[in-house]
Amino acid sequence: MILLSIIVTVSNIENYITRCIESLLDQEFCPNEYEIILINDGSTDNSEQICQHYAILHNNIILINQINQGVSAVRNLGLEIARGKYICFVDGDDYLISNGLSTVFSNYTLKDNPDVTIYQRYIIKNHLDSLTEEIERQKGKRLFVGNGYNYILNQGLIFNVTSAFFKKSFLLENNLKFLDYTIGEDFLFFTSVLFLNPSIISTSHNIYRYIIHENSITTTRSSKQAQKCVHDYLSVMKNIQQQLSNINDKAQSIYNIYTKAMNLNSFYIYKKILIANYSTSTYISIINEFKKAKLLPIIHTGTNLKCIIGYSIINLLTYIPILYKPTSFIYNHILAKYILKL
Repeated sequence: MILLSIIVTVSNIENYITRCIESLLDQEFCPNEYEIILINDGSTDNSEQICQHYAILHNNIILINQINQGVSAVRNLGLEIARGKYICFVDGDDYLISNGLSTVFSNYTLKDNPDVTIYQRYIIKNHLDSLTEEIERQKGKRLFVGNGYNYILNQGLIFNVTSAFFKKSFLLENNLKFLDYTIGEDFLFFTSVLFLNPSIISTSHNIYRYIIHENSITTTRSSKQAQKCVHDYLSVMKNIQQQLSNINDKAQSIYNIYTKAMNLNSFYIYKKILIANYSTSTYISIINEFKKAKLLPIIHTGTNLKCIIGYSIINLLTYIPILYKPTSFIYNHILAKYILKL
């Protein structure tokens, strides 16, 4: 019986995919208990050849090649063909620590049979992990047991889907799929799951390694790509707010948590606005949409000097839009090139 299906997105990551696959094989699962579904999304480098090599060697590895359609299409296809009772998502340029998945799965998911099991991840920027992996694997503990609404109230929102096991029957019964957005599709999917009030267990086990590199969406500096990100981000927020309007139980408390989290997250998306190089009139229109969604101005209560300066600049540009064009120029041609580090 296949207990777990691991859906892996592969797209021009020849320098990363080997480590990812090796980490998924380095788990304490029996080969007939889990499957690794590699979906090659139109790669033009050697990613397909590397995946094919592993698919030939291991019967529990499935390789599917398709023309480039984006991460949402990849994950939806994976959901359709997955045979496991549970599903998890992995980006092919990331990896899992040794026996991390199997540790969480056996100690929490199999024992309690929740709709969702949440674990932690560590972000790596252009270098290999310096954490002691074995220590990280052993020191996890149970953080939360309850339903989706109470999880939001106690733990907050989750911005990515690569930190959880999802029961496949729960996803199918609720017709949950990824929508085709450049950014925020993870957040929309996971938030939609939580709004359905599933049974949840979360653990402090830090087992997922998320790698930021020069080809990541988060580091792309194309103005066209940035404009698409801003547009999709607003669409995602409107979708989530529509779902919130359909929640009766604890709706106001959940809405307050959502708006606070997204207000602070506007710092990230505002960098995309600066990269987008809008005309002043278009910029004003975009800012007005953010204001309507209560994402601007940013309400910041922290004491970190860097954040205070950044949030203050964003709020200034929110109220004085004529400063947007010169600020955008300075950010793209001076700060981003010579001062800021990705």
